[in-house]
Amino acid sequence: MWRRDFTRDEYEKLMAAIAAAGMAGLSVRDYIRLRDAGQLPPRFCILRHDVDANPKNAVAMARVDAGFGFSSTFYFRVKPGLCGAAEVGAVGAAGHEIGYHYEVMSDADGDPIRARALFEDGLSTLRRIAPITTACMHGRPLSRHDNRDFWKHWRLEEFGLVAEPYLSIDYADMLYFSDSGMLWDNGAFNVRDVVAALPPPRVETTGDLIRVIASGRHPRIALLAHTDNWVNDRTLWLWYKTFNLAANAAKFVKRRVLHGR
Repeated sequence: MWRRDFTRDEYEKLMAAIAAAGMAGLSVRDYIRLRDAGQLPPRFCILRHDVDANPKNAVAMARVDAGFGFSSTFYFRVKPGLCGAAEVGAVGAAGHEIGYHYEVMSDADGDPIRARALFEDGLSTLRRIAPITTACMHGRPLSRHDNRDFWKHWRLEEFGLVAEPYLSIDYADMLYFSDSGMLWDNGAFNVRDVVAALPPPRVETTGDLIRVIASGRHPRIALLAHTDNWVNDRTLWLWYKTFNLAANAAKFVKRRVLHGR
């Protein structure tokens, strides 16, 4: 029987561990601002949430983060039912940054001109609800296009943006943890959610990650938590777990095709 990790209760414990370790919870926008001003706190965690398919849970997670005094970034996809004004507004009202979770190179089948038109349209849609200053690619692991390739043709400044987390943050002095696929030890399944960070300690469960944070030995951490993954409802949790098992199998094959391993 599967162990029920990645529940809202486990997520609250994770946020409590970050707070207890004396770490500031920073949005991507705040990290960039403080870094550029030379004012980063000595201990911090960059908190990023990709809202792939569960905007209602984004609101619940936003309230958890805010309860610990954290300001996080929530990246919303501009797709029907995924960027509703109510959910986006509620996340923003809780004190968090709203960002654009773009996938335009995949949607445009690699055409950068068409991708730009789609990007501008999506950005405009979100900006009618909230201010947007950062954007983060949606991995679309089974697509043959890497959405970061958009920036081989265009610049952030052209869209009034200050950062793309995969391109604008130097992770060399940080630990980076991602819950992609409802796994922390997801290296065999990650196609595009990869950064050049410090070698991480072995982490298989959220409890393992909590112990790493509680040790106090790692003052700089970047954390990606998808809003799809962290639910208490048993039926919904089981659905997401089953979906992620199938998706991970497909990503494993894709990774071997792309990287030969």
